[in-house]
Amino acid sequence: LSGISKYFFRNNPSDALSGTLLADYVAENYKSVAIMSEQTDYAQGVKEVFIQEAQKKNLNIVDIEDFDSKTTDFRSILTKIKSKNPDVVLINPQTAEKIGKIAKQAKNIDLKALFVGNLFGTDKILHNDINVEGMIFYDNTGLTTDKGKEFLSKYKQAYNVDPSFTFYGGASYDSIYLLSQAISSAGDNTDKVA
Repeated sequence: LSGISKYFFRNNPSDALSGTLLADYVAENYKSVAIMSEQTDYAQGVKEVFIQEAQKKNLNIVDIEDFDSKTTDFRSILTKIKSKNPDVVLINPQTAEKIGKIAKQAKNIDLKALFVGNLFGTDKILHNDINVEGMIFYDNTGLTTDKGKEFLSKYKQAYNVDPSFTFYGGASYDSIYLLSQAISSAGDNTDKVA
């Protein structure tokens, strides 16, 4: 969506950045990769950018496997990937729950490749999951500034739970303040706000 309109802007990284950074890391440190990607707009967007960047860097892509969102048994895909003997497997789903399931099934078939993943490294679902131990994630930074800590504290007071994705919670909070500041500065002139 970046650049779609002068009225649209983002205050968080794009899917393209995720795919680029993951491909850069893998290409700099390994020779081959297999890709497992969920069939959603988000995951496919990350995958396509990853593939483009990997090809630019001459990273050997040994297999690309897409899976339906309803898939729960990944053993056939993982067995096929295992036969290609990649150094790394990019696990690229829409949600963190899938990462844990895939990682567990990969360990059950003794797939030895390093797993890398996108965005879910800070997800609480994975904090105690031994199957993802050693996995490398691309993720956004935490909320470590005073304003970030204030937001997290207020959120916890209001809902009695931490936000699932602290960065996106903070970015959403910031977006309201950015819009408010723009309107305060420019009034109701939308061209000036943009």
